[in-house]
Amino acid sequence: MLNRLLLVTITCVVFTCQGLQAQEAPLYSQYFTNPFLYNPAFAGTDGHAVAFLTHRRQWVGIEGAPTLYGVSVHTPFSKTMAGGLQLRTESRGVLRSSVAMATVGYTAHFGEKHFLRMGLASGISHHTADFSEATELQQPYLANWANQAMRFEAAFGINYHLRHFNLGLSLPQLTAQKVISADAQELFEFSPLEQWVGTASYYAIITPEKVELEPLFIAQKVGEDKIRYEAGAVLYLNRTLWGGGTYRYQYGGTALLGLNLTPGISFGYAYEFANALVGSMLKSTHELQIKIRLGADKNYSQEVQHKPRFEM
Repeated sequence: MLNRLLLVTITCVVFTCQGLQAQEAPLYSQYFTNPFLYNPAFAGTDGHAVAFLTHRRQWVGIEGAPTLYGVSVHTPFSKTMAGGLQLRTESRGVLRSSVAMATVGYTAHFGEKHFLRMGLASGISHHTADFSEATELQQPYLANWANQAMRFEAAFGINYHLRHFNLGLSLPQLTAQKVISADAQELFEFSPLEQWVGTASYYAIITPEKVELEPLFIAQKVGEDKIRYEAGAVLYLNRTLWGGGTYRYQYGGTALLGLNLTPGISFGYAYEFANALVGSMLKSTHELQIKIRLGADKNYSQEVQHKPRFEM
């Protein structure tokens, strides 16, 4: 009963505070292993074809809490060109969304380990709302919503890389986030600055191929006056095992752990602790990620990688 009441409260707050329409870009905890999730400019940065399978379950134990399944594939085509594909499906209470986007990327080389990447992604999304699952308290907030809609999706990103330093900026949703609206024209409204994601990292080699440390920082704008800040670090051991943690301002901490299972498959896990601002009512969040190597290195692989690879 408490969980259902909490979900109703969260749903109502989301609908009212976000103008009954806006949808935030997905949250990810393991973006450091696959920054392509946030920024299309990172397509092909592994130096070979690679696939990622992602599952994220927020607030485990809360019925209707956000759940995400995703698949992303990207590869370099040459020293300067790359491409990728993202598929994901999300559920948030009565809302269901499916997104498919294709990416093309370009890299301008200025010198050894010094380059600027750009990426452009576009696709479509399909959104539905199952009003039969809504409670009486939720119904007033859903009165003006259509039960399904399709929308054009687009994203743009840039990435500056200089030796061990990496800086990225992406606009993950170039179109206004009118999730399920009765006005079809609103589904193509251009609004590039509604959301953005900025990332920064430095890859420090302490003992070559044995101990390496990567401090991370991310800022994500998700509303007119709402910016999330997150910082942390990941420690890599023998290019086989990694672990670390991050802290998201006014939200809480996340523990990170990963392991190479075989030369071509790695597994990552993230555990987000319950939000301290609401005590123990919101449960912990789990995120699983599997990385699968799909192809061999190219003769230019090391020239396009944004950090050392660990599928040794």
